[in-house]
Amino acid sequence: MLKMTPITKLRLSCGVITNKYEPFIPKLETYAIENLEVVGVCGIVMRHYIFPTLYVAVDKKHRKKGIGTRLVKDIIYRARYPVFLTVWTGNPSYKIFKKFGFKKVCNWRKIRGVKTIVMVRL
Repeated sequence: MLKMTPITKLRLSCGVITNKYEPFIPKLETYAIENLEVVGVCGIVMRHYIFPTLYVAVDKKHRKKGIGTRLVKDIIYRARYPVFLTVWTGNPSYKIFKKFGFKKVCNWRKIRGVKTIVMVRL
């Protein structure tokens, strides 16, 4: 079982960890730290062993400060390959993803009761 660290809690909040009993090994990951506290995380994990999938989470108390934008920008710069993600269009991060050139590929399934879409950045 995963150790419940601030980083793990952020990963759980964005849904990238779907089974807390399986090991979680990101391909790339970066953090936002304020006052010695991790307030944001963004990274890429391989889904289904072939799809590099982006995830991002910022602590609710630290949103609307540009933290998510900075994290996504850093990961995209470091990735240098196509990146996928799933998001619902009402999520505030949807605008960030569009700003960085992510395009809708298709509709996806309901996650947490909300329909989501798949996006890719080539």
